[in-house]
Amino acid sequence: MNPGKIPDYLTSHFITTFTYSPRYDTKYLRALLNTRSSIVSEQTIKSIEAEFDDSYQYADEIVNLFSNNLKRSGFFARNTNYFSTSNLGYGSNFSFNWIKQQREANKRSEYASEEERYRNLRIRWINEIAEAAKKVEDPDKPEDGYFVMAKGVIDYWKSCNVQPLNKEPGAPPCLFSPPQGGLYVPIYYGSQSMLGSNIKRAFNTGKRFNQPAEKQIAAKMVASALAYSFSMHMLELKFIYRGGIPGPNGPVPMIGFIPLVY
Repeated sequence: MNPGKIPDYLTSHFITTFTYSPRYDTKYLRALLNTRSSIVSEQTIKSIEAEFDDSYQYADEIVNLFSNNLKRSGFFARNTNYFSTSNLGYGSNFSFNWIKQQREANKRSEYASEEERYRNLRIRWINEIAEAAKKVEDPDKPEDGYFVMAKGVIDYWKSCNVQPLNKEPGAPPCLFSPPQGGLYVPIYYGSQSMLGSNIKRAFNTGKRFNQPAEKQIAAKMVASALAYSFSMHMLELKFIYRGGIPGPNGPVPMIGFIPLVY
């Protein structure tokens, strides 16, 4: 909602690096040790896993191990019977880069899938709100002049098609009009019956002022009542806004629900 307040470092790479993924982070140490299966037996792997469990109690050790800073790690000092410095070369052969890259790529893919799932969830939520806002069309009453005027107002909104309002600013959660152009999907154009009744009541407001000196009072009361009628009508209008939100490669499609227009 406020991308300007998000720190520059909070990128998808940052999030995937420091967010735990049950799919790709569980048993990560085993996956790394398996890359050296020629010198690490299954029994050794189990022993090491018992020491470095998923509780991350040895954070400094793991950082040194995974960053190839092996000289500062007490890991090998405690496990000299499993590893020898001549074989390992303190990082020359004991390299995890390729599996780290694979893991990071998998987590970035998982991040993109989660981002898409969240976006679709918000779209579905907005569509459900819009569906609940739909109302049954009012019956037409061509014999009533006030309802004819109300129908004309509603027909005006329909004639605007997909652009009855300004493209910008976007309707939340949309932040701008691209990539869908800031177009609108009509959900509900308002009640013709209520608008017609309010227009009729507005014009009848001035009937009781019959004297010439009272014409200005009558005009102001009718105008105020009409303003109220159309304000109530606009509060009933409902649209879905088609715009977008920021994405890693540019604007990403998103929709916003407009519950009222005023």
